[in-house]
Amino acid sequence: MNRIIICLVFFTSIIKIQAQDLTIKGDNFIYVDNTVLYVNKGIDLQDKQTNSLDASMGDDGGATNGSNIYLRSGAQLIQGNNNEKNTGEGNVSIIVGGTANMWSYNLWGSPVSAPDDYDGKINSETEDQYYLSQIDEPLEMDGSINNEDGIATKAINSRDALFTSNFNSSRNPMTISSRWLYKQDESKSWARIHPNNTSIKKGNGFLMKGLGNGNNHEGLHPYDFRGKPNNGTIEVIAKGGVNNLICNPYPSILSLKKFTIDNAGKIAQYRFWEAGTDKSHYHSESEGGYATLVINNGGTFNSYTPARMLRYDNGGNEAGSADNPKGAKVPRPFIPIAQGFMVDLVDGKTEETLVFNNTQRVFKKRVGSKGKGDDGEETGDFFRPGKDIKDDENSSSIPKEYMQFRLGISFNDKTTRELLMNFHHSATNGFDLGLEAKPMSIGTNDVLWGNENENYIIQAFAYDSKLTIPIYTKLSSQDFIEFNAYDFINIPDDMDVLLHDLNTDLYYDLRKQNFSITLPAGDHENRFEITFQENSKLNQTDFNANLFKIVSDNSNKKLLVYNPKLKPLKSIKLYDTSGKEVYNLTVNKTSSIYEISTYNISNGVFIAQIESTENTSCSKRVIINK
Repeated sequence: MNRIIICLVFFTSIIKIQAQDLTIKGDNFIYVDNTVLYVNKGIDLQDKQTNSLDASMGDDGGATNGSNIYLRSGAQLIQGNNNEKNTGEGNVSIIVGGTANMWSYNLWGSPVSAPDDYDGKINSETEDQYYLSQIDEPLEMDGSINNEDGIATKAINSRDALFTSNFNSSRNPMTISSRWLYKQDESKSWARIHPNNTSIKKGNGFLMKGLGNGNNHEGLHPYDFRGKPNNGTIEVIAKGGVNNLICNPYPSILSLKKFTIDNAGKIAQYRFWEAGTDKSHYHSESEGGYATLVINNGGTFNSYTPARMLRYDNGGNEAGSADNPKGAKVPRPFIPIAQGFMVDLVDGKTEETLVFNNTQRVFKKRVGSKGKGDDGEETGDFFRPGKDIKDDENSSSIPKEYMQFRLGISFNDKTTRELLMNFHHSATNGFDLGLEAKPMSIGTNDVLWGNENENYIIQAFAYDSKLTIPIYTKLSSQDFIEFNAYDFINIPDDMDVLLHDLNTDLYYDLRKQNFSITLPAGDHENRFEITFQENSKLNQTDFNANLFKIVSDNSNKKLLVYNPKLKPLKSIKLYDTSGKEVYNLTVNKTSSIYEISTYNISNGVFIAQIESTENTSCSKRVIINK
């Protein structure tokens, strides 16, 4: 029996077949180890596999037969700039890793579609579709499972994955629970998947829980995707106002930068699910969150925020903090094989066709089962566990014309929200595509850039030292929150980043110290802002503290607020130094003087906040000593 064996171990090597199709017949196969196979045109894998370890051993001691291509140890398949239809009943076999935890969801996609005449179906039923029954369990030559090598295994044997209606998946034999298999239908509602009968269109993703009882952040369980390799133009329909689950549809790394360029003006942000410390199928014992990535339309700049890790109730509502408040993974602009992810359309768009093509396929170094690169260090990562792409274009490579810093907010030392601020001369006061991102939702306890109606987790401005950036805080109950700033990239050392408490008119330099405070429940929309110089707000409005005079008439237990310019006022409030509101006077008519009784207010230092009818405000410090 003839075999074609190609086994190169240097990533600088490329197997290149130019100006021709690749045809494999009979029981011949190509084995690609640790490199890229490049085929200029189409691929015809003519003959199907006729035996497997489910029934009998192959005549070479266990290798399955048929016209196959085996991609092993990070090998990838790239085809030329064409739209050729790959054909045949043979398979490309690709091993990828998923979470070793039966309670955790993975977002998947398939790099292959159904071979011709798959499972007795006619070609019109399988064209541009795949079925989860195409997933195999990788095996060694003797039929054993190699758990030590994981996704780095070089074995070519496999057996069909089994499926069960039980809640839990299991290993040996690999048995996947069908209770946790979902895809989005045409309306983007979630629909259950039957492994043998429910097809999924190329480019669309699916949900599947993992195998084993392991930690989500350690180890990988290998899955063998077998089928006809996807190639050429692939289109998916995305809807506005929802998170659309799509995937890398190719047996090679996908450049999300090039994908963004080819779909310019359509995509607002990308989302990547990270599972937390899941301990059961109950929502109260499962946790996770979505990291967010934005890429500008030129593909020259990308920025991200990590996942905010939370627990959820049975209705999908926020129900508590996770063991780790912030995600550990960084979303990269290079998408590994079989990775599923969410895409959000730009606000106002109802439906768009998103296009994948071969120019978006790139060769990026993949790494082994332990998630380490050649130097032993962690490299670019996959949103299943482990580090799956060696990405030299990492997040620290930010062009000099961009400035950036992060704002971290912790709630009672449990949950964390991370915000990112971008500065670039092209940014506007409106929404800047590719520089800004909105949250998936506002949490029960949350802090965001902006206000209740227009809020961001990534925001951008053209930097100006007089700039003020509002912060929106929402609390369902009294909570202790702490602000800190970090990851200052391309920001001058002498540039202050100040948190301004508008109630107390105090400034806190977040480059030198964190700021913490206990706030009552409610929406604190006009409480905090980021500034870059003190009193910057007074430089932008004629409504300032110098317009007013406040006198403490201690003998008569009154505060007298003088308004000689007769500015129309909305309210006068008093706060103690902890930020607690102790008095609120609603102003019904304009007057030159207002009286506030201090009879029930204890002695001390207070901040009087005066708010105009135009929602501008200023503050003055007063002392009450009756």
